[in-house]
Amino acid sequence: QRPRTMLRISSLSVDNDAIDIAENAAREISWMESWATDNGIQRIDGFNLVEEMNDMNGSKEVYATTLQDVAAGSPVLVVPEALILSSSKAMAELRTPEMEEAEAVLTNNGAFESEYRHWYLMLKVLKEIQNGRDSP
Repeated sequence: QRPRTMLRISSLSVDNDAIDIAENAAREISWMESWATDNGIQRIDGFNLVEEMNDMNGSKEVYATTLQDVAAGSPVLVVPEALILSSSKAMAELRTPEMEEAEAVLTNNGAFESEYRHWYLMLKVLKEIQNGRDSP
């Protein structure tokens, strides 16, 4: 088993109205749909997000539906490239010569070079959390 590496962020600050990601947290579906539309996400006619109470545990379930049949493999959403968060994009953005020392620490703690992309994706997520409302 590889040793665990701790990452400490001393200057991370998050808005007081941060999004609650707990399993049973309330969801703001209308806000998310407005954000998606404002940021160029397109959807087919009849695509809807539906909110429903789960009688088993009292939580609200959210799922996607369509009002008409859609052929298997047909797209229901089109997401602009700029909104897609990926490990390769995070690595291309954040990997600099200055990061070689951090990569060496990862390697010395048992990480393989192929795993660096996961580390850079985690850094990207933390950076966007830190950016708060200024995050794209």
